[in-house]
Amino acid sequence: MEPPWRHAMRNELQQVPLSVGERVWSAMRCNGVFLCPDVSAMAYGSEFRQILLDQHIQALILAPLWNGQALRGFIGFDYVGKTHHFTELEQNLMVGFAATLDLALCNDEKLSLNNRLTGDLETLRGRMAAMVAGLPELLVETDTRGIITAFHQSNPRSFDLQPEDVIGKPPEAIIPDSVARVVRVAMAEARKTGWSETHSYSLQVDGECRRFGLHVSARRDRRDAPVSGFVHVIRDITQSYEQDNLIRRLVRVVEHTSNMIFLADAEGFIMWMNPAAINRTGVSLEQAAGKQPTDILRLGQSNPEVLDAICATLSGGAEVSEEVRAIDKDGAPYWVSLNMRPLYGPDGTWEAFMVVATDITRHKLAEVRALRDRISVFDASHDGICISQADGRLTYLNPVLRAMLGVAQDIQIETHYWHDFTPASFNEHIAKILPQLYATGHWDGEVLLNVPEQTERMLELSISVQDDGSFLTISREVTARKQAEKDQVLLREQLQIAQSRQLVAQLAGGLAHDVANVLSVVSHGAEALKRGATPLALENISRIEAATEQAQSLVRNLTRLGQRQQDRVALDLPQVLREGTALIRPSLGPGTSLTLTMPETGLHILGDKTSAMQVVLNLMLNARDALNSARANSTDQKGRISVRLSQAPVRDSIKQSDFGVILAGQPYALIEISDTGPGISDGQRDHILQPYFTTKGQEGSGLGLAIVGDILLQNDAALTVLSSPAAGTTMQVFWPLAPEGHVLSGAAPVACSEPLAGMRVLLVDNDDSALMQLERMLGAAGAETASCIDPREAVAAVAAAPNEWDAIVTDHQMGAMTGIDLAFKLRAIRDSLPVILVTGGNRLYVSAFLGQSKVALTLRKPVSESVLVTVLLDLKLRNALSTRKLDILDASTDRG
Repeated sequence: MEPPWRHAMRNELQQVPLSVGERVWSAMRCNGVFLCPDVSAMAYGSEFRQILLDQHIQALILAPLWNGQALRGFIGFDYVGKTHHFTELEQNLMVGFAATLDLALCNDEKLSLNNRLTGDLETLRGRMAAMVAGLPELLVETDTRGIITAFHQSNPRSFDLQPEDVIGKPPEAIIPDSVARVVRVAMAEARKTGWSETHSYSLQVDGECRRFGLHVSARRDRRDAPVSGFVHVIRDITQSYEQDNLIRRLVRVVEHTSNMIFLADAEGFIMWMNPAAINRTGVSLEQAAGKQPTDILRLGQSNPEVLDAICATLSGGAEVSEEVRAIDKDGAPYWVSLNMRPLYGPDGTWEAFMVVATDITRHKLAEVRALRDRISVFDASHDGICISQADGRLTYLNPVLRAMLGVAQDIQIETHYWHDFTPASFNEHIAKILPQLYATGHWDGEVLLNVPEQTERMLELSISVQDDGSFLTISREVTARKQAEKDQVLLREQLQIAQSRQLVAQLAGGLAHDVANVLSVVSHGAEALKRGATPLALENISRIEAATEQAQSLVRNLTRLGQRQQDRVALDLPQVLREGTALIRPSLGPGTSLTLTMPETGLHILGDKTSAMQVVLNLMLNARDALNSARANSTDQKGRISVRLSQAPVRDSIKQSDFGVILAGQPYALIEISDTGPGISDGQRDHILQPYFTTKGQEGSGLGLAIVGDILLQNDAALTVLSSPAAGTTMQVFWPLAPEGHVLSGAAPVACSEPLAGMRVLLVDNDDSALMQLERMLGAAGAETASCIDPREAVAAVAAAPNEWDAIVTDHQMGAMTGIDLAFKLRAIRDSLPVILVTGGNRLYVSAFLGQSKVALTLRKPVSESVLVTVLLDLKLRNALSTRKLDILDASTDRG
């Protein structure tokens, strides 16, 4: 096996610097050859000696190769492992071989030169052919005066001219003066220097403005002869002129834009930078030579991973659009929006790269500030807010959501996922909505949340997909609202039951009243038959009376049918109104507003919550329906319902309202429900409380206000109707306030046990049971009562003793004579006699009608004991006061 150092030394010696072998080169120049029979004998410290010894060379002969007087190279022969003394023959052989090789190299160079010149000649021929093909469109020869002597025009022809049209004429005779002046200037330049600059001018050709280029050369017969004429070369440069203009504009735009622009060659090295790039990076165009745009932006320092991704994208021939952080020459970071795209040549190969970098540092800082502000808003929000990634990894939880999930405020959530803090049932629900979330970008809904050691919660979630792919989740706890909705559903059910009961009571009351009238006739007839009747007839009459009494008992029970036992307690009236408006608000039509105005202090009334809610809802429903009716018949789609609560001023005297009476000295809560609807006509006003009367057609039952009237009657409340057509309606409910500390009803209207003592009251009703009830009420209050079942008997009794009676309490429907008819007859006997009308009808007796009927007050059956006693007491006190004034007046008259 040969030693590893036995191989040619050509490659190693060709890498040796000239300075190392200076002794060798000098010897070859002087002697024509370099001889070294013993390398080890060379001077110690010589780098050339060390190189030879490293290769185990012991002897060496070198002969030069010349290129004229210059050394182009050498050939050598060496001995390895031993020294050698080179003979003269060996020296001549090396020199001869070198000369032969040198000659061969020269011949090869000449052959190469010949081939290159041949190629250049072919190239020149091609250029000449191109020049011939590109002859100017117009070639004109003139003499020294500018007179045209020759004219040549190539196709396509720019001008519709023939040689005979122009030869022998000066430029001014053919072209406009402005263009002729340009020609004269070019000729003057050519006369002076031999040729002119290229001049351009515009000319109208076939109605189109075109641009032409003019170059003039002087023509001489001999080199040293004077100018004998001129050659004018004219070309249509319209397209190139427009392109040049466009390029100039683009260059100005690029130079003045604030964006950084780099042009790089196919290898990515910078060829040009605009001023904005130079100013922002602090790197001049000379300093950028040999560097790439990513080097100038120092992306390798700030974004090594991004830089690798950019390079990989560009290598695939794709465009790069990325926001990256760059570093300026002072080491300060800044943000740029980077756009890099390859530029292709006509053959589809890459020729260059264009890089546009927009400084977006201010935008990024604004984003950071906006994010900081956004986080501040999120932190202050009353809703739970979360930002998470698509895989469920959490980015942000605000304090409210942390509290919902039981996550301590000091826990870093960036390393956690949703499922770390939420139960499995919640996560399964979220997984089910993901397809819809990705399809629409948004999801709204409710989710049940069961967090360990916490009560069950209902959350209302709103999840949206952000531009960066993250999820923004806004959660609101609606547990209390859901419970309130359940309570409202229960309340609606209770109201429906109450409405049904009230309807039954309405029907039963009306039937009982009519049956009672019939039974009264039967009873009176039986009483009349007793006179002169035989024992057998008396026995039959007794059976009739017993059956009649049994029927009257059934009628009394019938009046209680459908009524429920009410626990009258002190109710928080503002809370009833809040719940009522909350129930009615969802049913309002578009454009309808509902306002609720209440006093700062609470108002408590005596009553049943269900009944109070029925009154409020029925009145608000009527207001809503009135607005809907007005909207259907008008172009104005807006409407307003106002609900106001206040304490009514305490009155000094009894006031008759449209339904019920307002007692003197009694504090009332005033509920006003107003609408901007069409109002109530006078013809409708008297019937609105009658059962089954409705203005809504098939949509109305006609029972709502009738039920309201019954409830107000049972609670000693009153109703006033303020309305006129086209001016809206206001319903005023006067409901007695609960006394301080009152829980259950039972407060007496007066302080003493017999407030009506000494008062004589005549009772008139064709219903015995009603008379008995009135006698019991007034007798318990100390009044002396007398009863008439026939109104004609009452007229006779008053006519017999007009001043014996302090008041008359009469029913309205009594067969042939009504209560109003009776009042007219009685007041004709004694004009000051108070008549109180008690009726089971639902008609509103307005004050104008009452004034005509001679009726002092109207009360509705069944009459409240406290109201009736209070009304009679008021009459008693007024009568006493009037009598005292008369006594004082009489006494004054006597003294006079």
